[in-house]
Amino acid sequence: MKAITLILLVFNLSCVSKKNNTIAQTNTDQHSFTLPKIVFESNSRGFFHSITIENGTITSSKIRGEKGSQFQLSSDEMKTIQMELEKIEFVKIPTLEAPSEKRFYDAAPITYLEIIEKDKSYKTPEFDGGYPPKYIQKLVLTILAIVEKK
Repeated sequence: MKAITLILLVFNLSCVSKKNNTIAQTNTDQHSFTLPKIVFESNSRGFFHSITIENGTITSSKIRGEKGSQFQLSSDEMKTIQMELEKIEFVKIPTLEAPSEKRFYDAAPITYLEIIEKDKSYKTPEFDGGYPPKYIQKLVLTILAIVEKK
């Protein structure tokens, strides 16, 4: 009888240990990724909007020269941005073409997106605000949606 109790006790402890390890692994996986620095800037004569994502925070400014509002990104927001970044080959970013040219006659703000990873910078050529190249469109829309929620 003691042997059966001892076997059940060891089995139960083993299961609890595995369960706790799985939960710990899941929690660390959620925060194990780091986003590169992302800079989105759009401006014209009477319009300015700068968004910077760095170290888990997002900073948004609509006034030139001011730091703007800073917010902490949630885990879900970081995951969403990470998923969009994984779809993009950063080396292609500098070669993207703008789908329209409204910025040339003041019909749209001049906009760019820059991703800085380690010591490398990947910056788009200028494009029209509201009309990003399709290759980065979902990322841009995701970033703008997060800022609008804050």
